[in-house]
Amino acid sequence: MKRLICILLIFNCFSCSKKEAGVQIDFSQYKIAEDLELELVAAEPVLNAPVAMQFDEKGRAWVLEMPGYMPNIHGEGEDKAVGRILILEDEDGDGYMEKHKVFLDELKQARAFCLVYGGILYAEPPFLYFAKVENDQITKKEIVDANYAVGGNIEHQANALTLNIDNWIYSAKAHKRYRRIDNEWLIEPTAFRGQWGLSKDDYGRLYCNDNSNALYADLTLPNSSSENPYLHQSKTTSFWAMKDRSVFPLQPTMVNRGYMDGMLDENGVLQKITSVCGPVILRSENLGPEFKGNGFIAVPEANAVKRVFINEDGGMIEAKNAYDGKEFIASTDEGFRPVNLYNGPDGNLYIVDMHRGIIQHKVYMTTYLKGLIEKHNLDTIYNQGRILRLKSSDTPQSNFTLDPLDGNGLIQALNDNNGWIRDKSQSFLIDLNDTSLISQLEDLAKSENEIPAIHALWTLEGMKALSGDLLSEVLQLKGTNRKAHAIKLSSRFPYSSRLINQLAKVDYSIPLLRWELASVSSKLKMDERIASNLLEAYPEDEILFEHLISGSDDVSFLLAIADKRSNEKFKSLVRQVMENKKEDNKHFTHKEANAFSKDDKTVGRDHFNIYCASCHGMGGEGKEQLAPSLLEAAIVDAGAEHVIKVILNGLQGPITIAGRKVDFPTVMPGIKHNEDITDEMIANMCSYISNAFSKTPTSVKTEMVTSIRKELEDNNEMFTEQYLLLSDN
Repeated sequence: MKRLICILLIFNCFSCSKKEAGVQIDFSQYKIAEDLELELVAAEPVLNAPVAMQFDEKGRAWVLEMPGYMPNIHGEGEDKAVGRILILEDEDGDGYMEKHKVFLDELKQARAFCLVYGGILYAEPPFLYFAKVENDQITKKEIVDANYAVGGNIEHQANALTLNIDNWIYSAKAHKRYRRIDNEWLIEPTAFRGQWGLSKDDYGRLYCNDNSNALYADLTLPNSSSENPYLHQSKTTSFWAMKDRSVFPLQPTMVNRGYMDGMLDENGVLQKITSVCGPVILRSENLGPEFKGNGFIAVPEANAVKRVFINEDGGMIEAKNAYDGKEFIASTDEGFRPVNLYNGPDGNLYIVDMHRGIIQHKVYMTTYLKGLIEKHNLDTIYNQGRILRLKSSDTPQSNFTLDPLDGNGLIQALNDNNGWIRDKSQSFLIDLNDTSLISQLEDLAKSENEIPAIHALWTLEGMKALSGDLLSEVLQLKGTNRKAHAIKLSSRFPYSSRLINQLAKVDYSIPLLRWELASVSSKLKMDERIASNLLEAYPEDEILFEHLISGSDDVSFLLAIADKRSNEKFKSLVRQVMENKKEDNKHFTHKEANAFSKDDKTVGRDHFNIYCASCHGMGGEGKEQLAPSLLEAAIVDAGAEHVIKVILNGLQGPITIAGRKVDFPTVMPGIKHNEDITDEMIANMCSYISNAFSKTPTSVKTEMVTSIRKELEDNNEMFTEQYLLLSDN
């Protein structure tokens, strides 16, 4: 029997550079709040704009590159198929991955992947593909979802494919989950989570964030409160766990809305987060036991990584900054752009550094930020990228491999302290599907350590070997989280009287248990008894309300129960769900397509490129003797109303740019009579122009264009700047 191999190699830590990388990295520019070390794992010229990574069973790093994202200040070349997935390997055990090869190339804005089911699941908009892999070669490829990432801005498309403990694969910025059973793909609705990056804790609760909020958390297990398509309320998924938006960079910070009040201090240093992403919950004690279970969050706009403490009280999750007035990692290197963070097979924290001067997409970039980028030469930082490892100086470098392991070795690995090892072992055991291991897994499910026990339960579920009798036994053991998972899994056994009797004995006073119980009560045909008891004991628990309704296809019986107890809040919610069902008003996460319409600025950019850029330039910089620059143009800064009038009727004569009168030999014709260009298109163009080129960005509504068009119905004369600006007075 081959056992889990763990080779420990003691090595001298890095000084300021690593020769093999071909770059000189000055780690003195990086300040770490604790006695920990940053090490270089891989860098340019091998890497170019890495955005995601995964480790395989051999300890190799698979890295996805996205060099097509903002290769220059105007985003030109964004549509080129230049993305790649590389395989990096540390052959000599010194911690640096000196060997690399291209696994897949010519990808167009690919953004996420997951190593699973003996292959690779990867997203190349709009498709989600799965490819079987043998000897690092694709042997068979299929489309899993043709609508994985449809529409929307490039900053707002599905990403972060994450295999959870419940054997489902989740994404950020998406409302579908995926699973492969008997070579068939299952796709189900799930709650919409986050923007860029997704993580999980040891108990399978999901964590995400958006650009201005550092951390959201699911209070219960996935899909416990989101299964009823007519329930629009959500207090359970993406719970706002961290309300503090403060950030502490080491140097003045260039961000898109830096001119807004309270964004920067008097020295130009960012005060509030604007682009956080890539959260991770650390699931190992390798950095020290005090770090396990902490959240770590990428703050690329501030060249920093944030550490937060996560506390649970009464079922609620709260996250707080670990430090006053400083960040966990902060750098004066303006190219340091951490975009994703990961647990590693060695128990260390890995940082994907896109290492790029420009991280703001062109659609949302303001003239303010463009000016700063050019002034500070940030547009010269490109064709770079790094993977960094954070480790304890007391812990030697270790190389882990789960390959090859037999079933007994994988079961042993479910007890490992490192969550990455447990996750991978669970996945491999399900793929192996060795029925001779069932009794060992059942014993592990009843063992004292509840985290391996939870893995054992879901491994049995994945092998189709779970029993109601086992869940009945587990419900009698200690461990709140293990019981919560047993309750979640009990919905698979609606006719087990033994299991239902044990569920009736669950301690309702524990929020997590009553919420999970509420979500399965209807499926177990114990809905009226459980619902009545729970509503009587907790008449103000709105999270309980969600779970009761989520688990019921027909909620009318809940209304009768609520009537008996005069529970007005609950009755109101039930009535709304019933009305939604009557009108077939489903929550958007339960609608078929995962296609989010583009926002007005993204659509406006598309129209601008078609109708305006040929004269005014992709970046609004204008073209000599043809069309003026829109940057610092007085008529653009004067407001959207003037821009609409110019688009409709045209413009002639000199205009003011940066305070100086500029003459052009040509005139701009109006498009009022072009039937192909609608008011909505003009509104979107104006929204983009306002955001990209004016000092006072605003969104323009179609109604405003329609109103001005009506006003100009009998006026077909070209405007002059003088006339338009004088009309303001």
